[in-house]
Amino acid sequence: VRRLGNNISGDTFTFESGSNTTVKYIEFRMQDQSITIPEGVTVEFINCSFNNTIVNNGVAIFDNCQFKNGKIENNGAAEYAFRNTYSFRYYNK
Repeated sequence: VRRLGNNISGDTFTFESGSNTTVKYIEFRMQDQSITIPEGVTVEFINCSFNNTIVNNGVAIFDNCQFKNGKIENNGAAEYAFRNTYSFRYYNK
């Protein structure tokens, strides 16, 4: 697992418009709402952890991920899977 961020104010992390990306084994230590998935972007997170709220405006797939504050600002579509034993989908459109 690699760590990204150090809870420094002003740090942001986003994805290129139209991209389809997989992110594995990252511990995101970013400020609240500093990670953004833009509309038109699909990101699959595998075995990642998030210490603060992320903003999803696209499609996000979270496979075996941890949310330390338990919050996602979901304005798009999100799918949550846990150790490949079950999953559920949440659409907010």
